[in-house]
Amino acid sequence: MPRITEQQRTQRRKQILAAAREEFTGNGFHATSMDDIIRAAGMSPGGVYRYFAGKDAIIAAIAEEVVGSLSATVDRVLATEPAPGFADAMSELVTRIDEVAAGVGRLAIVVWGEAQRDPEMARLAARQGSRIREGVTRLVARAQSSGELPPGADTDAVAAAAFSLLAGYLVQQRILGDLDPASYAAAVAHLLTPAAAPTPKRRTPRTSAVS
Repeated sequence: MPRITEQQRTQRRKQILAAAREEFTGNGFHATSMDDIIRAAGMSPGGVYRYFAGKDAIIAAIAEEVVGSLSATVDRVLATEPAPGFADAMSELVTRIDEVAAGVGRLAIVVWGEAQRDPEMARLAARQGSRIREGVTRLVARAQSSGELPPGADTDAVAAAAFSLLAGYLVQQRILGDLDPASYAAAVAHLLTPAAAPTPKRRTPRTSAVS
């Protein structure tokens, strides 16, 4: 038999994951069997099991894809020189979330739902979600150092709030589908950026009446 090239291995792995995403999104994790994934992938059982030991391994790989793309965006923002402002960083993250909302973002919602009743799924979701929040925490810390955010605020608490706003974008876009990423990102930055102190009005000196 001819040997399979690395490119072919990568392509077949992507083929399996794409089929699994569609099955999971439409039917949920528990209602989807390995036979369903094998059939959707159009491969033999041996061909699929050569790449993944079972459904749990496929779920973990898909979750890694979803979170990995977002974590990579956070890392890219943090590595950018000169460093972008907090509003620009949040805008890039929202834009990235918008790009995956109609694709793997659908599955993120399924993962969160399953995590409410499946302890293993809950551990997986928590582990992957923590990676993103850690990156957001670094963004917040940098914004505090630069004076964009109040230095006295609890860094972890601000990061948790920012993370919730990012996750909220995905939920709203999947449910309502009417959000504009640029407007949303600007609103998030506005909420998390302290308002400038009002400029005191100059008092006009009174002139004495000439008698």
